[in-house]
Amino acid sequence: MVVLSMMGSMSVPLVAQQNVSVTEPRPGTTTRRALLDAMRRKLKARVTFKVAHMAVAGNIAFVRAGEIVQDGTQWQETDLFVEALLERPTARGRWRVVEFWNLQSDPQESHAPFVQRVREALHSRSRPLTLLPEDLRAP
Repeated sequence: MVVLSMMGSMSVPLVAQQNVSVTEPRPGTTTRRALLDAMRRKLKARVTFKVAHMAVAGNIAFVRAGEIVQDGTQWQETDLFVEALLERPTARGRWRVVEFWNLQSDPQESHAPFVQRVREALHSRSRPLTLLPEDLRAP
């Protein structure tokens, strides 16, 4: 953490943007399974997800996914579409959902307040906006 002094004796901690790389966990990896399991716990349901976006920067992750169900021999998308900001408090801890938006249960709630909360959480944790899908990065 970098602390910059402002106005003489008054110190205000300003956290510098950390050089944290953003990665995408590949299908079948432990991290990907753990992130999707955290979202399933939040939903309290056994869900098969089709991941549209998944990115990890250190102990913070963002996931955008929709539910898919098997209809005979084909997979079909349902109206369950979710986005979540997740955090892993310790290196060995479980991922937990910090912010969550669900189109199915929150159709009246605007997506904008969720996005604003996520951006603020990333800023307060010194994580880059590149963790988000491109359409959520611009203010």
